[in-house]
Amino acid sequence: MKKIIGLEGLDGTGKSALANKLCRRLGDQAELIQIPYDKNINNKTEFYQELNHRITTKINQSSKSIIILDRTWLSGEATLHAEGKNEVSPWPGDLYRPTHLFVLTLPEEARKKHILNRQTMVPITSEEVRLENDEQYRLRYAEAYRKEMFYLRTSCIYREFDSDQLTLDEISDRIIHLLNVDLSLLNPRNLATGDKALMQPLYSSWQQRKKEENFLLKDYFTLIPNEFIQFDDQIRQRHQCHFDNLGIMFDYKKFSEPRHPPLCIGSIEQRKEFDIPFDENIPQAQDMPIALRTDDPNLYEYRIPMEYQNLCEFIQKVINVYHSIQENFHHYYCYLTISHGIVQPWTAQRRPTIHSDGFQGTRLNPKVETEYAFVAANELPTWYYIDSFDVSNLDPAIDNYFVVYSRTSSTLPLDCQKPYDIMMMDGYCLHSPVINTGDEPILRTFVRIIYSPRIFDRLGNTHNPHLDYQWEMVRREAQMDLPNRT
Repeated sequence: MKKIIGLEGLDGTGKSALANKLCRRLGDQAELIQIPYDKNINNKTEFYQELNHRITTKINQSSKSIIILDRTWLSGEATLHAEGKNEVSPWPGDLYRPTHLFVLTLPEEARKKHILNRQTMVPITSEEVRLENDEQYRLRYAEAYRKEMFYLRTSCIYREFDSDQLTLDEISDRIIHLLNVDLSLLNPRNLATGDKALMQPLYSSWQQRKKEENFLLKDYFTLIPNEFIQFDDQIRQRHQCHFDNLGIMFDYKKFSEPRHPPLCIGSIEQRKEFDIPFDENIPQAQDMPIALRTDDPNLYEYRIPMEYQNLCEFIQKVINVYHSIQENFHHYYCYLTISHGIVQPWTAQRRPTIHSDGFQGTRLNPKVETEYAFVAANELPTWYYIDSFDVSNLDPAIDNYFVVYSRTSSTLPLDCQKPYDIMMMDGYCLHSPVINTGDEPILRTFVRIIYSPRIFDRLGNTHNPHLDYQWEMVRREAQMDLPNRT
């Protein structure tokens, strides 16, 4: 697979100089294709459309493994956006998409100085005059690149470099480093269908779960619902399936039915309390019960270890919503999961494959009511997938539903969750953790609450010493661990 580097940015930011430097450093691996941009053309958009089809032909004919493009199709799209077009169009299907897109920026004074210094060789154009005089035009032009990344985020590495802060040598060093990154890490579908043994080093928490006895040594605190939450008809229609499946028995066929986006029930406001410092000795928790089901709603009690008092706001908001929408709340166990720590570049905190929280495998017969999950994170919020897929010919005993979905669907994930948002989803909502595709480690806190009518008896789940229960914990495989059979 060819790696295609696209270089973008306003005139005068150093694109051509960087393109030539990269080509020299990469040597025989690379070919530079420069757009012979005519500064005096009347219709830049049509010019780019025609020219990019010529570039596609050149890429097809090239024997090099790395193609460097000095400007791409996106230059024309950025011009349209700067001139008032509201949305950026998806990348045309018949054009090569860059695998790496790098946008150069410069403070305006430095950019103007650069253009003035080269005017003896390259005359100043009317567009450059407009860029200099119209700040909103410049801002909208730059915004177009970030908007386009919505369509490219599962297939393209994106960076912005300030060529006033970094030398061209430093920028080219970073680009060459990023050329060595495995591009399959950008798309959770690739991770679902790939070699599981190769995937394990990518995530830090999920596979390390182990049974620990009585490591929660402090007392506990309790919470009760303190606000009744009502959702209007418009919200219920927009997120319909997440309301309709309350109290309904789990059924595999529902993966084939129309889906809706998960519901944001609110956001964490006490963010300093929610964030867990890396050096603070707060234990991880995996599916730890904080309330046990009971026939008497008056006996339903939340007992949360004091070690997790900083999560009080999250837990309280979840309790308020669930008790408002589920009359029989006391028929469900409540489980708490907490992951926190450093997420290194090109790794994930939890297993980065597409899955649902609440898939009921063949071990559970008869099926029970649909489970509900509430999640929040301070960084790297979850991606969601709302397209349905055909499960009529699948056998849950031998078919990995999540792999089948990953192989048959190409719909882009929704990034509808912002940092600190609390999302509610039913047991059919497909989602995936997000890889840290940045250059710096990220300190992440992730929390989840699941309401379920069944006992979570998987070996490795966290024991809550403040609740009276003795479950026999067993080793068992999850749906996502089944062979990648289709």
